[in-house]
Amino acid sequence: FYTATNNLSGVYYPTTNIFIIESLNIAGAFAHCESDSELHESITAMKDKWLECYKEFPNIYLIALCFDPRCRLEILPDYLSAYYEQGLKIDYDVDMCCARVKTLLYELYDEYIKVYGPSLNIDVPQTQNVSRSSSSSSAFVNLGYNLLSKKTKKLRGSSSSSSTTYSELESYLSTSFGFIEDTEDKKFDILH
Repeated sequence: FYTATNNLSGVYYPTTNIFIIESLNIAGAFAHCESDSELHESITAMKDKWLECYKEFPNIYLIALCFDPRCRLEILPDYLSAYYEQGLKIDYDVDMCCARVKTLLYELYDEYIKVYGPSLNIDVPQTQNVSRSSSSSSAFVNLGYNLLSKKTKKLRGSSSSSSTTYSELESYLSTSFGFIEDTEDKKFDILH
């Protein structure tokens, strides 16, 4: 909780895109500590309190994760499955949630088109070197960042631009991005 609070309390950098990652780390800590007989009662109470607020994520966090070039829409099912099934150990319809988020992304793009008009085809770089941030060495505390690292090490399929209204959005969602591991002096910054 301390690490997540510090990472999410930033005022000089965006944090919405890392909320689900930090939530997955917290769910991983719940799963890891639940079996400890001394902590079980406290962890159960903390988990119940957590579920009151975050049994279902607000749409803004899901969309922000999709706009993070390390994640996008293709990693969302993996994060949600890990959060609900491995971390919290509860049933949740991940496919329905992902379909809802995809619909919201297209609706958001429709609003963008209404305001700014159709955009020109934009050349999206196939790879980009950025890094991810992480703040603890424990595998359970870093469950979200570990999953992100595994998924971003593989280059994603290259984009093929469609001639539909949504070509710019589809191009972004299907473009390959390469990422490097973070170092102490180089942290991932979504604004770059």
